[in-house]
Amino acid sequence: RPPHLPLLAPRSTAALLTMVLSRVSPEGELDVDRATEELSRARPLTAIPRLPLSTLRHGVQILADTSRAMEPFARDVEDVIAHVRALAGVAGTQVLRFADVPLRGAGPGPRSTWQRPYRPPRPGGRVLILSDLGAGGPPLNPWRATEREWRATVTTIRQRGCEPVALIPLPERYWPRWARSLLPLLSWDRGTTVGKALGARR
Repeated sequence: RPPHLPLLAPRSTAALLTMVLSRVSPEGELDVDRATEELSRARPLTAIPRLPLSTLRHGVQILADTSRAMEPFARDVEDVIAHVRALAGVAGTQVLRFADVPLRGAGPGPRSTWQRPYRPPRPGGRVLILSDLGAGGPPLNPWRATEREWRATVTTIRQRGCEPVALIPLPERYWPRWARSLLPLLSWDRGTTVGKALGARR
């Protein structure tokens, strides 16, 4: 069995995933400048002003595509899952498997564990989609996910108060056009940098 060469550069994987999945919350150190300004204006501090802090404490839900088109990337899927668990903790990481699109069913293990409809995480969590969004696989694949199904999936996630982001193991020229404006997309390859991850979140 040949050694596994992950799609993402090992040295930057942790920083890249942290950038993509963290939320910025006012939970950092005391914002001295803001506190000083409020007190100098004789205004009471009804709450302690704090500096913004990137955090993963709200948890991450990973949606891992197990369709035929994603079979060549199965080891990379498990590699990313392991990295996210190391960053957000096992308790803070929920992994759901699906085939083609989550709305057809998703669950933590084999198909017998999949539930329909798919359930997003609690409000505030990040949803990391590991999928080709129906762009790969055999040209005449009858189970290929449709634009309508993915739009419904993303709508379900956002209605729950969560934000999705997708890692796609295909060059950008193969990405579905409709997906580019639907949710943040990130190319799953060695050329992806932390700077590109920051751009995708914007």
